Amino acid sequence: MKKIKRLLALALCGALCVGLAGCGKDQTVVSAGDYKASAAVYVLNQMNALSEVTAQDGYDSTLENVWDNQIDGQSMEDWVNNRALDLCRQYVATNKLFEDKGLSITEAEQTTIDNSLESFPNYEELYTKIGVSENSYEDYLVFNSRFQELFLDRYQEGGEEAVSDEELGSFYRDNFDEVKLISLSYTQPTDDSSDTTSTDDNSPEAVQATAQGYLDRLQAGENMDDLIYEYRQSTASDPSTVTRSESVANITVIPANGDNTTTYTDDVINQMVAIPQGGSALVQDTENSRYYVVYKVDQDNNTEYYDTNRNNILYEMKSDEFEQYLVDYANNEMGATVNGMIQGRYSCKKVYDDQNEFMNNLYSQYYSS
Repeated sequence: MKKIKRLLALALCGALCVGLAGCGKDQTVVSAGDYKASAAVYVLNQMNALSEVTAQDGYDSTLENVWDNQIDGQSMEDWVNNRALDLCRQYVATNKLFEDKGLSITEAEQTTIDNSLESFPNYEELYTKIGVSENSYEDYLVFNSRFQELFLDRYQEGGEEAVSDEELGSFYRDNFDEVKLISLSYTQPTDDSSDTTSTDDNSPEAVQATAQGYLDRLQAGENMDDLIYEYRQSTASDPSTVTRSESVANITVIPANGDNTTTYTDDVINQMVAIPQGGSALVQDTENSRYYVVYKVDQDNNTEYYDTNRNNILYEMKSDEFEQYLVDYANNEMGATVNGMIQGRYSCKKVYDDQNEFMNNLYSQYYSS
């Protein structure tokens, strides 16, 4: 599921790039009265868009030239740039509405911002190369927190578009299933008699028997959380280091309509969806040589995940609507305009290339002997 926190392109988790110079705070890409989105913000939003585009319908990662992708009837380059501009419009609208409503960032969010800022000196050279100063970095962190608070202010109880518990619960149950899993991998034997990668312990038959043993115990009334803990201990080099997870932490959310995710194949998802709530089954993933012992959570009688993740579920339900509201507000209420001359200086293709170059260099340094 989506996170209530928006993707922060500055995070050093593969979304950074280097080599884009001259992106200064004084260069404005989107203006709306007293509120502006700088070129630095635009570039960060290009990075966000490049992360998002891979999840869009029609995106084909197997193309020799990634830029040959067509997304929503647009070239990938146009889609990324247009998405980045919409994110800039959301940036200016969020800042204005947040201030107009007199909202404030929570202490927890401010602590998160402060902790992130403490790491800035470690990567100052990198941020300088992409044209992001420490002030720009902080502004973007603040924006993410403001976006969250503004969203909750609009859709939580008492908000202008408040969503009731009944509406939210129905949305969640209609669109998502919950499962608890034990995942066991096996090695498929080859025709080469000299191959020794498959042993008796990790052969398909042996792993299936182990998985079936866990399923039999589950169906005999043992607790799935206990079985997960036991399995993790059995596979750990030092079982004493394994801590027992809380029940809610063992829950995996899958789409109830069977739509595929990046984690599981279509066949695996469909097998999981077919299990009745409160039931269990053994699911084989032949494509990835894996068995899953699957327990389907009875969501009518177990609401622990819903209760813990209500805000994230609310965001899943209303994020698209909220983002469009912000874009429309920026355009119609704030009269947002784009400085095409400044925007045109920053190529998302260069962002993409520089990002890949940086990550490749990082990996080569990390894995060099």
